[in-house]
Amino acid sequence: PEPGVLGSWILRSAVAGGRDALDLPLEIGPNEAISDAVLTFTDATQDVSGMLQDASGRPAPDYTIVVFAADSRFWMPGARRTRTSRPATDGRFTVTGLPPGDYRIAAVTDMSPTDSTDPAFLQLLMDASSPFTLAPGEKRVQDFRIGGRPSP
Repeated sequence: PEPGVLGSWILRSAVAGGRDALDLPLEIGPNEAISDAVLTFTDATQDVSGMLQDASGRPAPDYTIVVFAADSRFWMPGARRTRTSRPATDGRFTVTGLPPGDYRIAAVTDMSPTDSTDPAFLQLLMDASSPFTLAPGEKRVQDFRIGGRPSP
C-alpha cells in the first residue's frame, strides 16, 4: 500500500505506566485500571542491509547476522529489538522490523535457533559486535568483512 494508507501503518509504541509494552512486559494486577495508555502508529520503518564478505572479498553466506539491542533490558524471548538474517549466496543480507534505537551487530557461525533469545549468548557477542543507532525511518547500510569490524 501507499504510505499514509491504513495498510502501511505499524504500531511504533504502546506506552502505559511510563513503559513501552512492546519492549518490556506490562503487568496489570487484579482490579487495576490502565488509564494512561497511548498507542502510537507510524508509517516509517527501519532496516539494516549490507554485504558480508570473507577476508579475501568473496561473499560469506555461511554466517548468520545478529542484530540486538545495546541495552540488555531488551534481551528476552520474542523481543522486537533482536533479529537475525542469513546472507544470500552473494553475501547480501537485510534485517527488517527494528524500532529506532541503539543496537549491536555481529556475524556468527554455529548459532542455534534459540541463541538470539539467550542473554548469555548476547553478552558474549558484545565484544565481537559493533554499535550503531537507527533513527526513525533510517535504511542503514552496514557492510562486513570477516576478520574485521563492520564498516561505518
